Amino acid sequence: MKHVKIILALLILAEIILSGYLVYTDYKGSGICLVTTDSTCNAVQDSIYGQLFGVKLTVFGVIAFSILLVTYLLSHPHKIFEKIFFIFALIGALFSIYFLSLQFFVLNKICSSCVIIDNLMIAIFALGLFIFLKSRRINRKIPAETNKKKSYKRL
Repeated sequence: MKHVKIILALLILAEIILSGYLVYTDYKGSGICLVTTDSTCNAVQDSIYGQLFGVKLTVFGVIAFSILLVTYLLSHPHKIFEKIFFIFALIGALFSIYFLSLQFFVLNKICSSCVIIDNLMIAIFALGLFIFLKSRRINRKIPAETNKKKSYKRL
């Protein structure tokens, strides 16, 4: 279980780094894909779906993944943050599915960087769900056996 928690923290950290790299390359003007060198990443990221309130989604990604990391790190000493982390991970996974759907079905263009980031978010949710359910099972109170003596009838 400890290894799963470490992997989850590393995946969230990877999301921050990847999103930060995309922000950096976008503001630098190079706008490069992580896997391929074609222009589909720029087409997806520069589409009308690549911004929210005039701000690039990669900037929101860095902020959201940073908040996700903080809530995850706080979830170990404070149980309330465990629920908050799970809710944030669920929202992130739903957004990832939405963004993947936009790429595949609306834009008909695939950004390899975006696909990696979205799939990592879905993996983070899956691991978070595993940890959440496992901790619920462990924390569930098991009824104590009563100390009543069993009475046996003599034949």
